[in-house]
Amino acid sequence: MVFSSIFFLFCFLPVVLALYFALPRLRNAILVAASLVFYAWGEELYVLLMLASIGCNYAMGLLVDRHRGSSRARFALAAAIVANLSLLAWFKYAGFFGAAFFSLIGRGAQTPNIVDGIHLPIGISFFTFQAMSYVIDVYRGVAPVQRYPARLALYISLFPQLIAGPIAWSHVGRSGARCGALAVGSSLEKCSRPPGSGFHQHTLCYIQYFEVRQPTAQLFH
Repeated sequence: MVFSSIFFLFCFLPVVLALYFALPRLRNAILVAASLVFYAWGEELYVLLMLASIGCNYAMGLLVDRHRGSSRARFALAAAIVANLSLLAWFKYAGFFGAAFFSLIGRGAQTPNIVDGIHLPIGISFFTFQAMSYVIDVYRGVAPVQRYPARLALYISLFPQLIAGPIAWSHVGRSGARCGALAVGSSLEKCSRPPGSGFHQHTLCYIQYFEVRQPTAQLFH
């Protein structure tokens, strides 16, 4: 789905906006569902890959927090980094290096389908590094661990920045330090309030159409 498409502007976006403002207590769920639909629109199968990435990094974040300060926490962090980078390397470079290898050994025309047919999922770099930044921040102690998977899913998959970025650390924006920083659980934070005045976040989502507020539980708080 393209932001400038007729369907996005006159169908998808109005429906999401209507539900978002009509059901304030379900805003997180609405945004997560909308983001998954948005991604699945162009990547029907690979939305499952993104969900698997969210689940893996959610579990690694819990392990890092549970064993904080021990070798197990370092192992969980290393496992998360290796898993994320391996996922990215496979989809971005396996086809290239596989074709080069079989060409080198003189079997260029007989490249196996598993290598030749690798499809690069849209936005995989963005959601992979976004997820990895969360685990690293939990390990460094600059972002709290998430007990609720939906909150992490919203941070990783929010559709206005899912396929175009920016990639940023999960802790940036919690203090309202500077405009243009990624607010945790939303997209670009517009710093309209001074630090300490509450965790209200104004989100620049393509044309500044979402204001993320949590009446019952703040995102990442």
